[in-house]
This record gives sequence, structure tokens and C-alpha cells, in this order.
Amino acid sequence: MDNKEFLKSLQSSLSKPYEVGYCKPPKSTQFKKGVSGNRAGRKKKIVPETINAALELELTNKIAITNEKGRQENVYLYQIIAKQIIQDALKKDGMSRKLILESLSQKNLLNSKEYLEKNAIKKEEDIKHDALVREELYKRLDYLLKEEEEKEKGNNP
Repeated sequence: MDNKEFLKSLQSSLSKPYEVGYCKPPKSTQFKKGVSGNRAGRKKKIVPETINAALELELTNKIAITNEKGRQENVYLYQIIAKQIIQDALKKDGMSRKLILESLSQKNLLNSKEYLEKNAIKKEEDIKHDALVREELYKRLDYLLKEEEEKEKGNNP
């Protein structure tokens, strides 16, 4: 009997008109079951075909970090990894140094005539500058030594 009573109450509730009011929108404007509100649909997930494509996809993700000034900053993962490799190379990590050298050689920066000439010019300028600074220091030292000698001669008659 319980089932019959339940069915009767269900039929009577269905036959009553829907009451529109607070938190009860009209049936015509309610969300339909199984129908998305986004006509374009969701974006399809990118599935990389190779390990290199997967690495590229992951490395182009951004993450939030706190920079030296204490501010939140969105940075690509490949930037963080590059910084870490350089810091490791500065700490005399052989693998990091090798990786950097291989990367530079692939870009032909180490073998490029223009690159080498540019750096050679800088080195020549540095050498000239160092020589001038050294010469000026020697002049000042000589001057100071002469002053000291004169003071000593003046104090010891």
C-alpha cells in the first residue's frame, strides 16, 4: 500500500502547476539535463605525441614565484630551469657546464667568427684598460713613496 500511496502523491504533485517564485525559476529557463551552456564546448586536451612535445608543453607552463623583491611573479618553467643550470655551473657542476657549452655550440655562438671577434675586441680593450690602470697605479705609488722619503729626510736631520 505504501507504493500505491506514493504513486498517487507523485501523480498529484505532477498534475499541479509549477509555482514560480523565489529560487524557483520558470521551467523554460532552467538548465536542461545533459545540455551544456557553452555552445563551443570545452577545449580538447592537448595530448603530446612525443616526449619532446610533452617536455615543451610542460616547460611553457607558468608558475607563481616570489622574486628577489618579494613580489609574486608568473614565470615560465624553462626560465627557472635555465637559472638553476647557470647557478649550478657557477658552483662548478660539470654536467651543468657541459650542458651550457653544448647549448652554445648548437647555436654556433662559440664557433661564430663574429662572436669571437666581438669578444676578442672586448678583451683587447680590457687589456689596454688594465695596462693604463696599472701604469697610473705605479705612478701614484712612486709619488707616495717619494713623499714618504722626503718626510723621513725632513724628520731625520
